Amino acid sequence: MSPGQPAMQVYGQPGVTVLQPVVMQPGTPSPTYKGWSIANLVLGIFFNLITMCLAIAALVSSIDAENHNRMGNFAAAMSSSRSARSLNIAGTVLLVIGIVIAIIIIAVVLGTAAAVVANANQITVIG
Repeated sequence: MSPGQPAMQVYGQPGVTVLQPVVMQPGTPSPTYKGWSIANLVLGIFFNLITMCLAIAALVSSIDAENHNRMGNFAAAMSSSRSARSLNIAGTVLLVIGIVIAIIIIAVVLGTAAAVVANANQITVIG
């Protein structure tokens, strides 16, 4: 390949790259993201209540998408599926933030406790 020549040629046109978007076919059932919603719900109980609330909303959207898929209303199923995915993404981000904050808090508490114990060992009682 010589300088100035495109790295890829698509459809016989030099220098043009055509990207084909992935589009679901009208008769294709949409993903429900139900497992992701349940995982966010369970983990949200332990780490982040906001994640748990988002997971409940995502689970409702997942069940809604599943019902629309079953009835053959694929446009409504796609809308519910997108809602469930968006809510799950937001919930997962908040969950990760909550876990990081929990780790930081535990590290600070353990570091403080270690400092207190070290300080207590240096104190001598004169009696």
